[in-house]
Amino acid sequence: MGRSAGFDTYGVGVVQDFYGDLRVIISSKSPYGVGSVNRQLLVGEQYINYGRKFKYDAEIQIMHFGDQVGGRTLRVGATRPVCPECQVTLDQNGLPIATPRK
Repeated sequence: MGRSAGFDTYGVGVVQDFYGDLRVIISSKSPYGVGSVNRQLLVGEQYINYGRKFKYDAEIQIMHFGDQVGGRTLRVGATRPVCPECQVTLDQNGLPIATPRK
């Protein structure tokens, strides 16, 4: 994905919305770097960022976004290996992890 800057972790996921359309979602827990990520988005990608007020990591934010749009998250990954806490949550929800696990 090539979007990690500094120590920020970015997640990417594929979400199928209520209408069956596939959406590529990019997320981050960090409130920094929003401008640089928005400049790098490809056509059809959407960036979500709940910042530090949302206690979950980027991968889990994508999962919640899928719920919010009345759809389902099909797969998630991150610019770093997925942490054990996120692995448990994603596994419990039956979501495949597309990148290495920590």
